[in-house]
Amino acid sequence: MNEIFNQIVTSIQQKIDISRHSETFLKSLIENRMNEIACKSLEAYGLLFAQNETESDVLQARVWNAHSLFFRNKFSFEILKKMVMPSLIAQKNAGKELRIWSAGCANGQEPYSLAMVLEELKAIYPKPFRYRIFATDVNPTNIEHAKTGIYNKNDMPRVSFGQKEKWFTKQEEVFVLSDVLKANVHFEHLDLFDKECAVPRASIFGDFDIVFCANVLYYYKEEYQFLLINRIIQSLSSDGLIVAGEVERDLFLKQNFIEIYPQSCLFSAYKKLQG
Repeated sequence: MNEIFNQIVTSIQQKIDISRHSETFLKSLIENRMNEIACKSLEAYGLLFAQNETESDVLQARVWNAHSLFFRNKFSFEILKKMVMPSLIAQKNAGKELRIWSAGCANGQEPYSLAMVLEELKAIYPKPFRYRIFATDVNPTNIEHAKTGIYNKNDMPRVSFGQKEKWFTKQEEVFVLSDVLKANVHFEHLDLFDKECAVPRASIFGDFDIVFCANVLYYYKEEYQFLLINRIIQSLSSDGLIVAGEVERDLFLKQNFIEIYPQSCLFSAYKKLQG
């Protein structure tokens, strides 16, 4: 069975670099595809894979996973809106902007969710403030999709009726995002392992108040997870925060990072002192 798995992985590796991806993720990828096409054994799928060239293309596309949702971790966004962002905004000197990096933005749902939160805070906050969201992804196709701001109903289960009415225009079967939300979001293709560029180029120097790496680290081997965490820490401002996904929460807790509110997946860049 391992031989069949290795043959499939080797075939994909010939097209795109998956040397950093964890075996757990790659096995899950193949199992999900098998379930999708009702293939009952790895042996049967291995035979299909060998005979059908398009299967390699399907798995290659799945490696660059574009699945996301607006407000994917609803609780994290609630903590950000009610506690974190008002505090960060209050700390900003006049003229200084709030800077956020969405490090694996997929088709844009995450950064646009952040823009919704910030625009809604603008409407009730006593003083004007500025913000910029830098959104990056390894897949250029995802970036181009995100720039369009066009989504279907499957992307929207956690978007409230009021938010749909305010921030989207329904056109036949799709929802088109308001230009107001697009205005402060900058999209950019970026490989997080790029040795020449550790932060979005448009950000120039990083210094982010918040970095979202939710559901990004999960895909990689442990040594590459730690490499990315260290890069993210270097990109943060002195009191910046990391937002992880639920699947990565234990990774940060085991590394002794401080979760600023229980179950929130929001972590300080600092670690607890070990006794």
